[in-house]
Amino acid sequence: MSEEQTKAELVLIKLGERLRAGMAAKRSLTEAEREAVRKGVREQWEREEKVRQLRKSADESDRRWQEEQQRKAQEQSQQPTETHEDQDHEQGEDPGHQQRHSF
Repeated sequence: MSEEQTKAELVLIKLGERLRAGMAAKRSLTEAEREAVRKGVREQWEREEKVRQLRKSADESDRRWQEEQQRKAQEQSQQPTETHEDQDHEQGEDPGHQQRHSF
């Protein structure tokens, strides 16, 4: 082995040792910190779920309203339309026999 290769290996070995020491010194999360994160994630999920449920409910309500409007429009279009004479008769007016009262 050449001297340069040996120096390079020593440098790499020292680098590996420093990396391992750094990883060992890295502080891991405590159980309390993990629980705090879980709680935050759970609360966020619950808020988002509530929004999804409200949207779903609103969509269903809107769909029912639209169906009701379509049903009413269809019922109105199926009813026979009144003629002009029928409308006058219902209002109590007879265009051919107008009465005049003199006082």
